[in-house]
Amino acid sequence: MGFPAHELKISNTKKRLFEKILFTIDKIDESEKTMLLGKVFKHLIVGNINLVQYFRISRVIENMMLDEINYFFYSHGYYKHNDDTRKKYYNYMELVGEQNLKSIMIKNDLYEIKDELTYQENRGPQQYMINKKEGLTNFGMLFCEFGFESRFYLKVPIE
Repeated sequence: MGFPAHELKISNTKKRLFEKILFTIDKIDESEKTMLLGKVFKHLIVGNINLVQYFRISRVIENMMLDEINYFFYSHGYYKHNDDTRKKYYNYMELVGEQNLKSIMIKNDLYEIKDELTYQENRGPQQYMINKKEGLTNFGMLFCEFGFESRFYLKVPIE
């Protein structure tokens, strides 16, 4: 005597989600990252993010070092800036280098550097200039929401 067939069926989406959770937890190398992943999972359950966003965020958590994630949160205002945190993250940035950190953030689609063409009157024959514009991507802003507290994007804040 077994369970009825309809109780044993799990949708492909749920199966994929559970597999992703297990594989991600298996690959994660620090307990703080699993706590962050759990927080993100709560946001999925309450409907703050969709499944694709959950997969993208869990990939970033899996791929980045905890220090890189924490520095990202710190550098974008999601940790309080006091003497202890300033010293800790300043030393980390000095060790790794600002350009390396930016390339890590760009690789994970958290940050972008774009060329922007701007028009300036009365500048002679070259009235167009190329300016570099850099900052967080939309995904980067969403990822920041999980760093400290849910302030902007999320419908249901979770501490």
